[in-house]
Amino acid sequence: MSQRIRPLTPLQERFVLEMPKHNLIGAKAYIAAGGSPKAARQSAHRYMADERIRLALAEHLKKALPNETQEDIDENGKILREIDRIAFSDLGDIYNEDGTLKPLSEMPEDARRALSGIETSHVVMGKGEDAELVTVQKVKLWNKNHALEQRAKIAKLIGYADEKAPERRAAIEDMAEFMVHFMQGMGVGTGKGGAANG
Repeated sequence: MSQRIRPLTPLQERFVLEMPKHNLIGAKAYIAAGGSPKAARQSAHRYMADERIRLALAEHLKKALPNETQEDIDENGKILREIDRIAFSDLGDIYNEDGTLKPLSEMPEDARRALSGIETSHVVMGKGEDAELVTVQKVKLWNKNHALEQRAKIAKLIGYADEKAPERRAAIEDMAEFMVHFMQGMGVGTGKGGAANG
């Protein structure tokens, strides 16, 4: 005789709906669902240990998250790499040791992509017989500060920034634990989870 699966409580159902809205941070989702802020983290852990909630969350995420194709994933990776190239660019990669500009063919690809342009002009230096035509090249880079700001926002979003801060560390731990339970909910290494009471 099969055991009847108990339905989720209203609080548990709201918790499932709030998880994607709060970057899968359990404590924040629990509070947003109407749970008490006191011991919210422990309550969220109990919820994520409940197989019924894991399965409900897995199904909700399938519907809530966009159907990202491999092409989309590759494109997102390209965008992130371009930001990194600008944010972490090093002028040493585009100049020779004597201070002259390297030919483009000798610059690393990352350095070339950090350049927004190279202006070339010719200036006459000296007078009379000592005059000579000198080529001057002015390098323009994409906005490094803006790229760093964008990179910092991305790092904060995915939980890499400020790892020593208690709140951020707790968020990272929540995310790590959720991913384990989420994989179980999707049928990878699924075991019987304990029931969480709402």
